[in-house]
Amino acid sequence: MAGSPAAGADRGGGILHLSSNVARAPPRALNGIPLCGVACSRGGNLASEGKFIISYVHDKGGAFYQATVSEIDGDYRATWTVTKAGRENTKDGAVSKEQFKLLWNTIADAPVFHRSIPHDDKAQIDPVRFHVVSIAFESEGEQGVVTYLVPGSERDPQLLSWLRTLSATYNAA
Repeated sequence: MAGSPAAGADRGGGILHLSSNVARAPPRALNGIPLCGVACSRGGNLASEGKFIISYVHDKGGAFYQATVSEIDGDYRATWTVTKAGRENTKDGAVSKEQFKLLWNTIADAPVFHRSIPHDDKAQIDPVRFHVVSIAFESEGEQGVVTYLVPGSERDPQLLSWLRTLSATYNAA
């Protein structure tokens, strides 16, 4: 819908919640990548077409996990690459509309993600020390990218629930 803010839009309002169109805590750009410049507001519908991508990277105990979960023009996909003992396995997972919204909206809502936005644009992205989560979106001519560095030792219940939902996209394949 023309004139509706894009999910992820940020000009003082934050990331838009995919189901309610309500802005959450404002993210900051990382590495000089600006967020989109649409004012967030209540009401209206999100665009029915667009690209919304969540990327996850973490290295735990010598196993390297990389996931990309996306909604592109209404098509929901998950792809995982897991490397253990030098062997790489890539497979398509499965993600439902509800799972994707839960993943995206938790990033928008949960304080654990808000406090994990690097304040230093030269912050080192270390997948051993952090769960590296990035979101990228393009919708109705607006686009943005935000990266979160969540400590690998973080035990926040919202993060643990988010990780279980993300893992389900791997196990569903």
